[in-house]
Amino acid sequence: MKRLLSFTMILTIIISINVPIFASSDEPSSWAKEEVESAIKNEYVPTQLQSNYQKPITREEFAELFVNAVFKDFNRYIQGYAGMTEEAAWGTTTLTIDMFLEAISTTEEFTDTDNKYVKVANILGMVNGIGDNKFDPDGLITREQAAIMFVNYFQTVDSNNTNEAPKYLDDLDSVSPWAKEAVARAYGARYLRGNVNAIEDEWGNVIKKGHFDSKAIFTREQAIIVISRLGINGKEILNKLVLRGYVEIGMDALFSGFDIEGNTIKMKSTGFDYKYCQLKEYWRTQSNLIDYVNKYTTEQLIALLLKPSLARSHMTTDENLKKVLSGKQTFYDYKLFTIEHNIDNYLVVITKINGYGYMCGGGLRLLYGDDNQYTVSVQN
Repeated sequence: MKRLLSFTMILTIIISINVPIFASSDEPSSWAKEEVESAIKNEYVPTQLQSNYQKPITREEFAELFVNAVFKDFNRYIQGYAGMTEEAAWGTTTLTIDMFLEAISTTEEFTDTDNKYVKVANILGMVNGIGDNKFDPDGLITREQAAIMFVNYFQTVDSNNTNEAPKYLDDLDSVSPWAKEAVARAYGARYLRGNVNAIEDEWGNVIKKGHFDSKAIFTREQAIIVISRLGINGKEILNKLVLRGYVEIGMDALFSGFDIEGNTIKMKSTGFDYKYCQLKEYWRTQSNLIDYVNKYTTEQLIALLLKPSLARSHMTTDENLKKVLSGKQTFYDYKLFTIEHNIDNYLVVITKINGYGYMCGGGLRLLYGDDNQYTVSVQN
C-alpha cells in the first residue's frame, strides 16, 4: 500500500499542502480544488463546510468532517458485502450516529458542547478535551495538532514510514515534543506534508528540504484534502470504526455494546449470536477453529479477538482459546495495553497504557516506545 518516493528528475512533492493567506471564498484554492471536489463528490464534507475554504477550521468543525467521512465509508463498506443474511441480523445496512451512540456509552462529558459528532470523535479517539471537562469547540487547530488527530485514527489501520520526516523536513526539531512522533508519522504516511516542497535530484538525494510549519493554523481545505487522501480515492482506510484509536470493531460487535472510560474499553455481554457472521464464516474454513463455531456465541468469539494487532494471533492458540472461552478470569499484559476477560459483567476489558507512544499500523506489529519489543505476560 505504501509507495516509496522516487524521482528521475528534480521534482517537487506534488501532494504537499500549501498554507494560504486566510480568506473567505466559496471556491477552494487552485492547488486544492481537485481534491476538495473529490471529497465533496464522495459525500465526506458536510454542507456547512462547503464554503470559506481558506478559513481556519474549528475543533468542532473538524470533528464533524472527520466523523461524517468515516461513517460514509463505513456504510459503503458494509453495504458492499451485506447480503440478505447480514441485513437480517443487523436489521439495517446503514449505521447512523444515533445508533452508534445508543450502543456505546462514555464517561467523557463536555460542558461547552453537546455536539454528537464531537462525542463520537472522542469515542473514536480522534479528539480529546482540553481539560476541566472542556472541549473548546470554537478553538482553532495547528498543523501539529492536526497531525495528532489524524494519527490517533489511522495508527492501527494503516502502515506508515516515520523515517521520511527527518530526511525531508528542515523544521522537525521545532515541532512540539508531544507532537513530533505524530508529525513524523503523518508525513511518512503521505497525508499531511510540508507547506514548502522538498526537492530531490535524479539520484534521490535531497537538495532542498521542505518545511512543515507545525504552528500554522489548519484550514478547512487542508483538512478536507487530508480526509480525501484517507478515503476511497486514496488509502481507503476511512471505513473503520476504531474505539479510542486502537481497538477496531465491526457491526456485529455493536450488538453487545460498550462502556468507555478514558482509554479503557469494556465490551458488554448480551448473548448475541448469529451463525452467519463474518467471523464464524471464516472460522469454519480453519481446521483448528471450526469446532468452536457452534459451541460459542458470536459475541464470545468477537470478544476473544477484540484487541489490537498481534494480540489477536496470540489469542488463537488452543491454550488461550480454551482458557478464555471457559469463562475464567484472565489478565494479559502486552506492555502498551492490558486485556482482561470475563470481568464482572464484561466479556473483555482493554486498557491502553499512557506514555508508550503510538501503535504501529496495518496490524503488523506494535510500537512500544524506545525498545520496540513485543512482550506479553499472563496472569490467571
